[in-house]
Amino acid sequence: MLALSFAEVAERLGERDQDTVLVALGSTEKHGAHIPLGTDSYVTMEVVKRAAKAADVLYSPLVPFGYSPHHMGRHLEGAGTITLRAETYRRVMSDIAHSLIFHGFKRIIFVSHHGSNTKPICSGAPSGGACCISRCSWRSSA
Repeated sequence: MLALSFAEVAERLGERDQDTVLVALGSTEKHGAHIPLGTDSYVTMEVVKRAAKAADVLYSPLVPFGYSPHHMGRHLEGAGTITLRAETYRRVMSDIAHSLIFHGFKRIIFVSHHGSNTKPICSGAPSGGACCISRCSWRSSA
C-alpha cells in the first residue's frame, strides 16, 4: 500500500474479494552479535510480499517495533533493541486495525516472524471479536 495513492487503494477495495490486507509486524532486537537487529523484520517483509503477491491482496508497510522486553538484556547487552510495552503495542495494533476497517478492509491478517509479538495482540482483542495472527518462520519463507 505504501507505493499506492489513496485513490488506488479505494479502487482495489471496490474490486471483488479485495477486502483483505496483510499487516507486517517486525521487531528491532538483538539475536546475537553476528545477526542484524532487523532479522525478524526482514523475514516478515519477505514472507508478506510473497504471500500478498500469491493471494493478490494488499499489504501494509512494516511496523518496525514489537514486543521484545526479554531482548533488552543488561546495559549495552541488547544495544539497539527497541521494545514497546504490551499495552502500547495493543493500542498501536488496535489503531491500525480500526484505520483499515474504517476504509473498508474486512479481513486484517497480522503477520510476524517475532513470536512474542503475538502475545499482546490477541490478549487485547475485543470480546467476541476474531483475532488472526500468522507467525512465519524462515523455514516457511523459502
